[in-house]
Amino acid sequence: MIESIRHRGPDGLGVATIGDEVSVAAERGGASDRGRVVLAHARLAIIDTSAAGFQPMTDETGRVWMIVNGEIFNFRALRAELEAAGHRFRSQTDSEVLVHGWEEWGEGLLDRVEGMYAFVLHDREADVTLLARDRLGVKPLYFATRPDGALAVASEIKALFASGVPAALDAQGLDTFLRWLWVPDPETAFDGVQKLMPGHALLVDRFGKQTLLRYWNLEYDVDPAFAGPAGAGRLREALEQAISRQLVADVPVGAFFSGGLDSTTIVELMRRERIPDSTTCFTIGFSERDLAHDVVDDDLRYARLYANAAGIDYRESILEPDLVDVLPKVVWHMDEPVADPAALSAYHISRAASSGFTVLLSGMGGDEIFGGYPRYRAAELARHFRRAPEPLRALAQRAVLALPGAGAGRLATIGRNSQKLLAEADRQFPHDYLSFLTYFDDAARTELYSPAFAEAVGSADAARRHNEHLGSVPGEHWLHQAMYLDAKTYLPALNLTYMDKMSMAHSIEVRVPLIDELVLDVMRRVPPDAKLDGLRTKVLFKQAVKGLVPEQIIRRRKAGFSAPVRGWLAHELRPLVDDVLSASTIRRRGLFDPAAVTRLLADFRAGRRDTALQIWQLLTLELWQEEFLDGKARRPAVAI
Repeated sequence: MIESIRHRGPDGLGVATIGDEVSVAAERGGASDRGRVVLAHARLAIIDTSAAGFQPMTDETGRVWMIVNGEIFNFRALRAELEAAGHRFRSQTDSEVLVHGWEEWGEGLLDRVEGMYAFVLHDREADVTLLARDRLGVKPLYFATRPDGALAVASEIKALFASGVPAALDAQGLDTFLRWLWVPDPETAFDGVQKLMPGHALLVDRFGKQTLLRYWNLEYDVDPAFAGPAGAGRLREALEQAISRQLVADVPVGAFFSGGLDSTTIVELMRRERIPDSTTCFTIGFSERDLAHDVVDDDLRYARLYANAAGIDYRESILEPDLVDVLPKVVWHMDEPVADPAALSAYHISRAASSGFTVLLSGMGGDEIFGGYPRYRAAELARHFRRAPEPLRALAQRAVLALPGAGAGRLATIGRNSQKLLAEADRQFPHDYLSFLTYFDDAARTELYSPAFAEAVGSADAARRHNEHLGSVPGEHWLHQAMYLDAKTYLPALNLTYMDKMSMAHSIEVRVPLIDELVLDVMRRVPPDAKLDGLRTKVLFKQAVKGLVPEQIIRRRKAGFSAPVRGWLAHELRPLVDDVLSASTIRRRGLFDPAAVTRLLADFRAGRRDTALQIWQLLTLELWQEEFLDGKARRPAVAI
């Protein structure tokens, strides 16, 4: 199991077998797998890189054993509190506070810990095991029951398969993937494999009984005092404190940098904490041809503008079209079918940084917390659209349909975005908002499925988890409902998942300070109109960083972390698409109607419809099935 994910921690390997006695091995072999609990850990050494930070970690009595992936950002305050209570520490790591914190506070530990983590802790005296995942799901944790009844837990699904968990397709999970591009927690597309939900813990007693605990939830507590200049001041202070505590490491720390508002804020706060030339950031660019196909903003222009003025160590690279080789590797590292082409950008930039850096800061999560997604603005536009007289709405819809919805160029981008906006704009929230998140709606999936697969899917509701989350905040402002939904689904199941997997593929830990608890505690109190005011997004955030970030970047049009998928599909990946999505391959797989897939390809290539993301979903899905269900990997033997 641990060898299958050794890329996550190349700095040391430890195993502890815990039964009536405890057996510990520092490298391969030497420990039995026949105890009641077996803990294995591949270490990425970041804080206290000495042998004292070795895991599995225990207290001085050998009662509590623990393994953790991630970082505890308030560990210094917790350590001081625990030492005052009489606990003695063996290391300078952040991880050790979990061991002594459990001794002191039990399950109350979960309320005190702030950070990004997934951990497993075993208490020999109580004979209970605790699995826990951080509040927003920055770090992943999967679990499944083996055929012999044992519970297997891991940071990546491939380790579960290495333990003996069978790899089998879950038809309803696949249906959900096709609806959203990913599968919301706690389900996966693998039968029997689950994700521990963010903000949750799983307590397992000596008899194997599992008790799911929700220890945290995002709760809005709007206070007008958190708007305007006072609110901006509170947010600025929280951002500064978050950056400061997330820079703590005994290894080099760099940053992802797009020249956008979020990443520039992080890099500038890093620069102010350090000597400027010790702040290193990494930027990725795309070729002119690919930019023409997708009209993805060229980050390099803005990144250079800031970097030249700030005097930082700035490194950029153009994503080269080695996609046929890289895409299967990305699919293997992802474990789950996640159809966001931005994963390739994350893979590429992590690879570029891996020669000298172990930790990178990222602006991931800023849109969900500050209110930055264009779809929030689109939902506001849809609200105004519904208030317009019917003849005016009909005229607008005819005008939008006259625009090209596919092909290269700015006009095609405007056309496809406008057509997507108005497709469901007549429907009330949240139906309009949910339509912005999907490319295969119910009708499209019905057309796609073979009769046999449609029967296997049955009456499954692919929007069930989304509707459950929306049902948890029925009285909130519509914007807070949308942001809550994104924080529970889109953020952990898509963005944080691919960022963790692509960075860990290169043994890099990515930290996300914009969703630090300190920042989150401010933003949950900020009124909705201080996040989205008319069509102005991230209102309070922009006020908070005024004077910190150049005005050109504050005023920059929202770009997002993306990739030019349309250009790739039209050029480098065309032969792979023709092979993987051929009629014979689709017919042999038996899930989809070959004619429906052929129509998607033909419409894209003829410029009739923008089906690029649908094709990308089907392409990555077939590669995922070849890798995990068929065992016929297209990737080279060396994973990275």
